[in-house]
Amino acid sequence: QEHYRISVKRETSLNGQSADGVVSNHLHDQVQVGDILEVGPPCGEFILDPAVAATRPLVFIAGGVGITPLLSMLNSVVHHGPRQPIHFVQAATNRPRHAFHEELATLAHSCPLLTTHVRYSQPLAADRLAARHHSEGTVDRAFLDSLIAKSPPGAEFYFCGPAPFMRVIAQRLHDHQIADTRIHYEFFGPKLQLTAA
Repeated sequence: QEHYRISVKRETSLNGQSADGVVSNHLHDQVQVGDILEVGPPCGEFILDPAVAATRPLVFIAGGVGITPLLSMLNSVVHHGPRQPIHFVQAATNRPRHAFHEELATLAHSCPLLTTHVRYSQPLAADRLAARHHSEGTVDRAFLDSLIAKSPPGAEFYFCGPAPFMRVIAQRLHDHQIADTRIHYEFFGPKLQLTAA
């Protein structure tokens, strides 16, 4: 595309004791269409070549705001026309804290090879009534074992989210003898903290 997109979650105090997020609230409240921002370019090691990835089965596992890099990757693969199945799992607390639910549903509707699974850890009564999610609970060992067992042979796994979420996924993939070359993740902290687990 001819532009970059950023996605910023507004961070507010959960307990009234801590401050709201300074940058996220500034971006949401003060920055307007047409404003010019000085930003750095995309960088890092958590990348996906969409043309190559379109030829492989893919499994994305997103926890909370960890969806942001994974949704970007998914958009790129869908744009390039995938030729293998894609499974996208999104873990969220409930619908009010479920980012990009409409965008993900639109992508799934437009791409027959994309299957989505939404897992709420604390669904509201309205979530259950409207069937807004596929399963309930955390992304735990049992859920991951089932996901890995159903994944196509040779699938590449991409995941991003909070530290405990990341640790259990990395451990289960290794326990299932998924090769390191098929495991891709972004960890918001020292890499050793995840790999040592």
